[in-house]
Parts: sequence; C-alpha cells; structure tokens
Amino acid sequence: MKKYLKLFCVGVLVSLALVVTSVSGQAESDLAQDHSQWLNTGKAFTVDSFFFGDELISGECANDCYDLDLTLYDSETQQPVAQDQDNTPTPTLRAPYEGDFTLEVSMANCARTGGCRAWVSSEYGF
Repeated sequence: MKKYLKLFCVGVLVSLALVVTSVSGQAESDLAQDHSQWLNTGKAFTVDSFFFGDELISGECANDCYDLDLTLYDSETQQPVAQDQDNTPTPTLRAPYEGDFTLEVSMANCARTGGCRAWVSSEYGF
C-alpha cells in the first residue's frame, strides 16, 4: 500500500511540475508579442515600449513590400536616437540605452494597392 501511495504522490508532483512549466511558458510568450499592421506606401504606425540598452529591434514586411523603415525616438525628448532607413524589407536597429522609446514603423515602398503587412519584434518582447 505504501508503494502505491508513494507512486501516486510522485505522479501528482510530476503533473504539478508540468502544469507550472506550461503556465509560466505561456505567460512569457504572451508578454513577448510582435506588433503588426497593414500599411500603404507613405503610412506608418508607432509602438511605445521600454527597451534594454543594445536590445535588437527588427522589422519585416510581407510579399510585394520592398522597403520598410524603423526610427526609434526617445520618449522624453521625442528626438530620434536610432534608425534604419536603408532600402530593405527587413530593417534592424538597437536601442542605444535602456529606457522608454517610441518606435515608428514606416512603409517606404509597398507595391500592393491594398497595402502590405508590416510587423516588428524585439529581442526581449514589447
């Protein structure tokens, strides 16, 4: 009887450990969300976020998108502190220091009349 009770207790502990692991993993992935929008050429959207110093921020756009630009503004001064304005659909930049920022995502060249989907993500999530 003690053997079965011990096996039961071990089973309960393993199940509990799996639940805790899956819940904590889910919470982490919920925090690290990309931001996306459909944009026509010349349009933009912004994302306000805290970034760590040297944190990688990247953008990408879907088919028929040929140029997406990123500009990072300091939230206090509203001055640009980093940008990738190169002619690429996959821009990247790094936050120059830790703090609150506004990221502007601009569609510089989308060949589709209805716009192109653009999204941004960061190394540690928004």
